[in-house]
Amino acid sequence: MKMRHSLLALLLGALTLGGCATLGMGRAGDELVGEALRMQTSRGQITHLLFQGDGTVRAAFGESVVTGRWSVENRNLCFYWTGAPRECWPYAAPFRRGETRALTSDRGNAIRVTRQ
Repeated sequence: MKMRHSLLALLLGALTLGGCATLGMGRAGDELVGEALRMQTSRGQITHLLFQGDGTVRAAFGESVVTGRWSVENRNLCFYWTGAPRECWPYAAPFRRGETRALTSDRGNAIRVTRQ
């Protein structure tokens, strides 16, 4: 019985420490706040996205600028634009400055993304 209590105490201690470490890491996508991503479509169209901490995102392309919402959900970076359906892109790991990734959304759109 004593060994069982010791094992339970050890397990609870490990879970507590693990929870503390997780709390310090922040939420997925926090590294994007105040940052910009450059997205290029397969047709060569370029959009710059600027992420805000309140969940808004500005997209600039050509002479146009639109504002929408963003969030990270189930390892996906999702965008909500007025008049358009939600679109999510795989987001298994944070983007690194200067790194380019090829991604395909849940709507079948292929892009190349670079964190600036």
